[in-house]
Amino acid sequence: MIPTLALAIALTLTPTAGQQPHARVYLPLVASSLQPQTVSVTGRIAAMPANWRFVTVWLAPFTPTSPDGRWGFFVLDPSVHPQTTMMPGGWFHFAEVLPGRYVLLAGPTPEEMLAHRNEWGWPAVLDLWGNTDVGEVVMLPAVLYH
Repeated sequence: MIPTLALAIALTLTPTAGQQPHARVYLPLVASSLQPQTVSVTGRIAAMPANWRFVTVWLAPFTPTSPDGRWGFFVLDPSVHPQTTMMPGGWFHFAEVLPGRYVLLAGPTPEEMLAHRNEWGWPAVLDLWGNTDVGEVVMLPAVLYH
């Protein structure tokens, strides 16, 4: 059950001369939810270094620094950012992620993690505004893209 917040505004009406005594009117206001909406993210790691056995997958928030939002940065904090464990076959699933822009990262440890990259070798930024299947992703060092 999602918690909701119910508020009421009490108005006191003061009559003019010759009218009935004041009346109090309650106007209920209900906030839709205190819990933010979340999205799910699924995909499959199709290629990764051969020595990776137990792999963690993270989503690091992307912070744009250019007016058009194409350039920016990401920083992984594994104690805070969404993470999941890669399942057999390379599959991964994040059940509850706040909507936003993220970079998909994976590796046996945060120190060994690699970013999912676009066709130019740059870390790919994922726009996660609804439930998303990112399809098959490749987790290889950037030098193998050039």
